[in-house]
Amino acid sequence: MKNKRLIIFLSILGFFAFLVILGSTVFALDTVSVNFVSTTNYLTNKEEVVIENSKINLGSSIFFINKEEVSQKIEKENPYVKIVSIETVFPNRLVLHIIEREEVYALKMDDNNYAICDREFKVLKIEDSLINSYVILTGYENIDATATEAGDYVNLEGRKESIIDDAINTLLTWDNNIVNIKANVKEIEFDYERENQIRIEMQSGVNIVVKDADKMAAEKIVLGISLYTSEEADYHSSGVILVIEEQDGTISAVYSPQNV
Repeated sequence: MKNKRLIIFLSILGFFAFLVILGSTVFALDTVSVNFVSTTNYLTNKEEVVIENSKINLGSSIFFINKEEVSQKIEKENPYVKIVSIETVFPNRLVLHIIEREEVYALKMDDNNYAICDREFKVLKIEDSLINSYVILTGYENIDATATEAGDYVNLEGRKESIIDDAINTLLTWDNNIVNIKANVKEIEFDYERENQIRIEMQSGVNIVVKDADKMAAEKIVLGISLYTSEEADYHSSGVILVIEEQDGTISAVYSPQNV
């Protein structure tokens, strides 16, 4: 009986000791710092802005900081920020590990507005004209430009987003550098009223047109790119490479000097 009382007493004592430790000034947040784990352009010298937008209260216990909420606040206020992790450094420091989101797509919303997005379709900024090099995405003019702002994620139909991702991943196997992809690919257009068609317009003027892009999109794009880069053929200035699925299930790519 005495042992049981002793165990209860020690448990209560331990609980209160734990509360004292949690509330101790030793664990009161003193410093928040930023560590960029990628090269930066828009975020260069923006560490203090990022920290300020985190709304983290110095002096609060590091045990009670909601890291997910902090990440969401920072990424909403700073569209180019992607939080990789928030590291707790005992006893009283936080380190924000950040990479800068890269501009990839210019999503045409209407005749006057483009949403500049990264690969995750997070809107980095809204532009009324295009100056830099982007992969232009058309066929999404039904997106409400007035309700879309920097920091939002564009909600594409799941199938379309998947095909875009297939297209970019396939292009990256051709050249594993998104900067080079933007230099070589001018526009990707989706037209689901024309046999689920995807059209990749190269900066050279050649169009790679893939029919039934909701089936074997990656394989079809690979075949089209292979024909485009073929050393034996001069397909680098104009015309169309049409990629289709034959009746027997095989896929083929055919070049035509005329648009189709």
